[in-house]
Order: sequence, then C-alpha cells, then structure tokens
Amino acid sequence: MTQPLLTLDCLQKASAMSCIRFHFPARRVWALVACEIVLLCCGPSRLLADDIEKTQPSSEAEQLDALFRGYYEEGTFHGAVLIQRAGSVVYQRAWGQRAPDGKQALTLDSAFYIASLSKQFTSMAVMMLEQAGRLSYSDKLATFFPDFPVYARRVSLHHLLTHTAGVADYYRLLRNVPEGFENQHAYELLKAQPKLGFEPGSAYEYSNGGYLLLAMVIEKVSGMSYAAFLKSRIFDPLEMKHSFVYEESTPEIANRAVGMTASGRVDDYRLLTTGAGGIFSTVGDLAKWDEALHGNKLVSADRLERAFRKTPLAAGRTSHYGYGWWIQRLEGRKIVSHRGSRSGYRANIRRDLSRRETVIMLTNMGGPVARVALEKSVERILQAAHSRPADGSPGNTELF
Repeated sequence: MTQPLLTLDCLQKASAMSCIRFHFPARRVWALVACEIVLLCCGPSRLLADDIEKTQPSSEAEQLDALFRGYYEEGTFHGAVLIQRAGSVVYQRAWGQRAPDGKQALTLDSAFYIASLSKQFTSMAVMMLEQAGRLSYSDKLATFFPDFPVYARRVSLHHLLTHTAGVADYYRLLRNVPEGFENQHAYELLKAQPKLGFEPGSAYEYSNGGYLLLAMVIEKVSGMSYAAFLKSRIFDPLEMKHSFVYEESTPEIANRAVGMTASGRVDDYRLLTTGAGGIFSTVGDLAKWDEALHGNKLVSADRLERAFRKTPLAAGRTSHYGYGWWIQRLEGRKIVSHRGSRSGYRANIRRDLSRRETVIMLTNMGGPVARVALEKSVERILQAAHSRPADGSPGNTELF
C-alpha cells in the first residue's frame, strides 16, 4: 500500500489546528503536536527528525497567519485583524470579501461597523468634557432632561457610564428596531418607562439606553452633534481618517464592508442611533486609538485610569465594567476589552495594559464567528512569544 505523501503544506495546516487546541512554549513541541494531527488526518507515515525540524514556524506572525487562514477556510472568520505590541504591528491581514457579490476583497482600510465598541468613544467624550470642567460624573440625568420622570433625579452620569443606572435598554423594549431608528425615538421610548429596573448604583445591567442618553448629554453640553464632537475632538486629532459616526447625513462610505450572513445574504446596519453604537472604523484607525490611550493624548492618566476601574455595587459586590470597558485580571496582568455585535458585524478589541499588547478583530460576516475559541487561540500564540527566553531560543523542548 502506498503511503500518503506528507507535505510541508499539510503540516502547516495541521499547525493551525494544533494552535487552536494546545499551547506549548517550545517550537519543537509545536512540530510534534502537528505530526500527531497529520498522522490522524493523513494516515501512517514515517517522519524523520530533520523533516520535523523543517516544519517549525519561523515567526509569531506565521503562526497567527496559519491560525486565521484555518478559521477563514472553514468559514468562521471573515474580516480584518491587527495585533500590535508596544506600538509595533505583530500581525495584520484582511480575509474575505467586502460584499456578498464577491467583486472586491476586504482590505486593512475597509470600514466596519464596530457596534458597542462605540461606547468607549462615548465614555471618552464624557471624560474630556469632565476634564474641561463642563460637567461632573455626579451630575444627575434630570439636570439635562427635566422632562424625564422623577427617578432621573437619582441617576448620575457615573451610573450611566457603568451600566448601574437601572435605565432600560431600548433593544429589549422593542421586538424589532426599525430601519432609520434615531436617538429621539429611543429617548421618547425610555422617557415613557414608569420606573427604573433597580435603585441606581445597587446593581449592574448592561443598557444601550444609558449610553444613548450619554450621547445626548454630550450634545447638550458641547453644543455640537455627537458626530461632530467625535470628529473634531477625537478622530481628526488622532488622524483616524476612516472613522466616523453613521447618521442620516453620512455620505456614501468608501471601502465599506457590507454586513452579511454566512449564506451571503445582506445583513447590513441601517439604524441611526448613536452613543451605544453608531461608529464605523478600521483596524488601523483602532490601532491609532489604542496608541493614543497609551499616550494619554486625550485625557490625563488619572482620568483614564478611572475608565479601567471596576465599579463597587451594593452589598459589597463589584461590577467588572468601568467607563466603556470590561476589566479583568489574567495571571496578574490587567486586561481591558469590549465586544460589539449588530446585524452582520462583530467587533473585538482586547488591550493587555501590562504588556501593551492589543488585539483588534473586525468582521462583516459575524454569524459563524467562533469568537471565544479564536480569542483563546490568539492568546496562546502571543503567550508563547513571552515564554521564550530572552535570547530568542525555543527554550525547553522536552514534551514530558
């Protein structure tokens, strides 16, 4: 019986599978794991030691490329990714098509709807106004919206920023949010609610309604539209040339990634609400945003630190949400992150503040994306880079 031919390409595909399931700091172990998978997939074959040595990945970027290629080929990643460390790009690439017609490929400059990643821009705008002395986190909702029910006197901007206000989420109030739905429509819906979900500050409940109200506060205090404020105060100063707030007056978007389903049906974003969402951006622009945060270019370090702080609740409990960011600890490292999801779009940003390492992933075919598995796979590859000795050698290569 003829033995199947074992090729380098076969090993590289197997390596992508192994990265999903395993993490070992040694390069040689990577090859052994790959060989085990090849034996299962390709049938019996004799592998020589020098053949294994040749299949070792030559760079972190190649491992990441093999990983994303595997997800793309199986239909579970379709979008753009950028990973940077200390301001230097580790890996960046776009996979797939801009629209269902398949006529144009996605690029690193393709603009994706980033959904709830918009909340970190809303919180930044509030922090900038607070730093300028234009408002206080303790200001009450009733100060800005006196026509709201009396409970607005107990709701502060801090509560809205941390999802501890008890304000309803308009997505949950409406079975289907109609195309062209605007902030004023949501405002009237929220104002009609007779009571809060809980006493402000006592509990946590994620609310898009709270961040939509914050966008309206920004407009009242600044005298500018939410879109104009972000453009003049954040996007333009940071040279985020492909980022903008989607609204009725938005011109046709150049290089727009159209939201779609796995079957190729258009599933695009057509709402006009802002604050909780509403922003289109690119992986490159979000990398500039990440660097600006590291450099404290928009607000002081102590104010930014408040955004990355957990929120105390009643009865000694704590929420892991700050001002527009989720906060976690991983092996002593501080991680801040956020995800976004709407129509055919999915967006992720994960910032390891301790290592100054950031992963940005945007997709316009979000239904089949295995986000948790992909995030863990990327983390294992990045962790391996930090596990190598200072001289760059693979370290211990013993399997047991």
